[in-house]
This record gives sequence, C-alpha cells and structure tokens, in this order.
Amino acid sequence: MKRKRFLSVVIVFFSVILVFWGVNMFKLQSSKFPTENFIVGHMVNTNGTLATYLQDSGKLDSDLVQGREALSETLGLWMQYALEKNDRKMFEKSFELLTRYFMSEDGLVYWKLEPSGLSDVSTNATVDDLRIVGALFNAADLWGSKSYQETAVLISNFLTENNRSGNLLSDYYDARQDSPGDRVTLSYIDPSALADMARADAVPAEVYQSMIALLAGAPEQNGFYAKSFNIKTGQYQFDQEVNMIDQMLVAINLNRIEVNTRPLLHFIKKEFNEQGAILGRYNNKTKKPTVKYESPALYGLAIMYCVETGEEELALSMYTRMVQFRVDSVFSKHYGAYSINRQKDTHIFDNLIPLLAERKLYNAGLL
Repeated sequence: MKRKRFLSVVIVFFSVILVFWGVNMFKLQSSKFPTENFIVGHMVNTNGTLATYLQDSGKLDSDLVQGREALSETLGLWMQYALEKNDRKMFEKSFELLTRYFMSEDGLVYWKLEPSGLSDVSTNATVDDLRIVGALFNAADLWGSKSYQETAVLISNFLTENNRSGNLLSDYYDARQDSPGDRVTLSYIDPSALADMARADAVPAEVYQSMIALLAGAPEQNGFYAKSFNIKTGQYQFDQEVNMIDQMLVAINLNRIEVNTRPLLHFIKKEFNEQGAILGRYNNKTKKPTVKYESPALYGLAIMYCVETGEEELALSMYTRMVQFRVDSVFSKHYGAYSINRQKDTHIFDNLIPLLAERKLYNAGLL
C-alpha cells in the first residue's frame, strides 16, 4: 500500500510538472515575438532598467559599457517598441525609469547607468535624447498624457540650451566641463523628433532648419554617406572603413525628409542578392567588405528602411536571413535571443533592433 501511494504521488508530481512545462512551451511557441519574451525574462535588472549585456562583467568604466549597465539608447528603443506595439503599460514603465533614474531635474539625460540605477557620467547623447523626445511626443499624441509632453519639452530645452554649438546640436554635452562636443554624427540626426520639437516650439527655428539642412546636404563618396560634420572646420568627414549600421540610419533619416537614397539602396540590394549577406563594414573606395561578420541589428535596420521605401520583397528576404541568428529552440533558455556567443552572452542592441523590425513588418501586414 505504501509503495502504491508513493508511486501515485510521484506520478501526480511529474504530471503537474509536465502540465506546467507544456503550458509554458505552448506560450513560447505561440508567441509571435519570442525576442520580447527573452528580453523581459533575461535582460531586465532588478530595478527595471534594461541591461546592455546578458552576462554581468563585474567591471565598471565611465567611458565603456560593461555587463548589466543600462543605456539611454536602450530606453529610447524600448519606448519606440512600446509605441509600435501600442502598449501603454509598457511605455509608462519606461517613462517611470526615465524620470526616476535617467534624468536630472533640469532635463539632462545620462547616457548610461550602473546596474543599481546610479550614474557616474555627466554627459548626454543627442541621438538618444532625440529618440526619447520623439517617443514622448508620439506617446502624448497617442494617449493624451500631459506629463509625456512636458518631459519631452524639458529634455528638448536642455538639448537646445546645452548641446547647441552655433545653430547645430553637437553629439553630446559634458556637464562637468560645461562644454558641448565639436561634431555632429549624421546618423544621429533624427528629423522626425526634431520636427516634433519644432511643432512644440521646443527648438529654435534656426537650429531645426540647420540640422535638417545638414542632413539633407550629406555628401556621398562612391555611394556611401559621410560619417559626420566637424563644427569647427565646417567640413563633412568620411570614414575609409564604412560602418553599415551608420549608413542605414542615415538612409532612414534621409528618406524621412524625402531625399533620394537610391545609390545606397542599390548597393545593399546588389550585395544581398549576389552575396546572400550584408556584412558589417566596407571599404569606402573598393566597396569590398573589410570584416566577415553579419549583424542582426544591421538586418533589422535594413528591413525597416526597405519597408519605408516600399521594398517589401527585399525586406522579407532580409528577415529570413536575420532570424537565422535567433535561437528558435523552445527547449533553450535563450529562446528568442539573437547572437548568443560562445560565452553565452549577447548585446541588447542586437535584440532590440531586430524586435523592432519584426514588429514593423507585422504592423505592415507582412508577417
């Protein structure tokens, strides 16, 4: 009798375990966006901020990003994802993180935080601030929140007062040195966010016009765009080794102000169709790859660019290639993650950008 009772208990126990396991597997398999599940399940710090890396490095450096440190870049991308998903609860949590940890009272947004939520940096990053500002203005329009609008204006005012050099917004402002940077990286110019700021009278007209003109006037060399503009010399600057993530961001931003980006589109289409891949970097003169790696983030940006330019077939082909870098086994604890390396680590940028691309394809009715 005792043995039968013991066996019955064991059977019931394992049956319950199997049921829970089956339910969880069903949930994972039925999710259209397993990468979102991976980020929420593995990349969130105890205070709610999103970690940059999956693994904790145990090191801190004010100039480098380590382990579970959190970036304002990540926060802005997560806000954009919440908007694409039309998830106000998700956006509100990000807004709370912004105002609690990332912002000073006068509107300075720290570009990174320690895992604890404290910050030992005194600089912002214009590209990240513009992304956050744009998301806040869009959320205010979508959900009618006055606090989102007011916070967007506060950050905008700080940017235009402190990052301004002449009539341009430089890449960063260092509060300790009370000094802005001396260049504008073209991939950092977000025309949609700047337009939102202009509509809210949160950026001087001359600054808005100068930034848009700087972007619109971006010169090409052999089909590649300039990297940056030196404010002191008044000259655009090119890299000999072209970073394709930068190139795609510039192309997306140019397309949004209706500037022809066909030369770069022709290059990525030709490269992908002939080689089956777009690699991370190319030589500016020869247009030959200088590295052997592919990046799911690069594919994510290329997909978004193709969706916006009506290249739907190319977007779907790149999506097929992009998801080959994703863990698709529901038996893996990293299910949904992109680019898990030998150290069982991954960078959040390589997960967030593909996730955004997937959501945009879904919203466009392509997935």
